[in-house]
Amino acid sequence: MQSLKKTFTYVLMMMALAFGITAPAAASTFEEAKALAEQGDSFYQNYLGYYYQDGKGVRQDYSKAFYWFKKSADQGNLPGQFSVAYAYANGEGVRQDYSKAFYWFKKSADQNHIPAQIYIATMYEAGEGVRQNKSVAKEWYGKGCDNGDQVSCDQYKKLNLQGY
Repeated sequence: MQSLKKTFTYVLMMMALAFGITAPAAASTFEEAKALAEQGDSFYQNYLGYYYQDGKGVRQDYSKAFYWFKKSADQGNLPGQFSVAYAYANGEGVRQDYSKAFYWFKKSADQNHIPAQIYIATMYEAGEGVRQNKSVAKEWYGKGCDNGDQVSCDQYKKLNLQGY
């Protein structure tokens, strides 16, 4: 279980780094991000969800965060899909539902989103939302490794040594 927790923490750090680097300067305030999100911009809908999730500049509200994540995901926004999956996996703003989390992680993972690939692998490894299957977990870790993620490579090797 400690390994799963470490992997989840790693995924969160990757997401924070990714959003910190890619966030355009056009919306430097909550109000600007909200205006763009309300105009239907899927990037800013997801971005606004993070304002609510983190309580940055607004009262923390997981339900509002999920609302904006879902609007983004429904438009096909990859980080939005990941955010919806994460909310379902952790019960943030929505009832925890590993099956729905898996569905959204898979949408994101199928587009070579490394954090989602790691989550899919850990869900198979732990049997959360899917039947436990360490061979399939190894396959997903392999995909993450092929995309350059060292944690995935380490987990792949661990499962390989265990005979999966």
